[in-house]
Amino acid sequence: MPQLVPRPAPVPQQYPVVRVPLRGEPLPVRRFVAAVRHGSERQPPIARGLAALRAAAGEREAKGA
Repeated sequence: MPQLVPRPAPVPQQYPVVRVPLRGEPLPVRRFVAAVRHGSERQPPIARGLAALRAAAGEREAKGA
């Protein structure tokens, strides 16, 4: 039975896995939700992580995906 596996997921070599790019219209999307404790978004490591997620989402929107 076919299953979807995220690209960065490690797959042991003994499994017969073939990676096939997903294409088509509309392009498949993945949604992320970041939940942080109130006030912790100002902590530098958390703020950088959230900024990186926002930037990646903005780049995707700019490409029309």
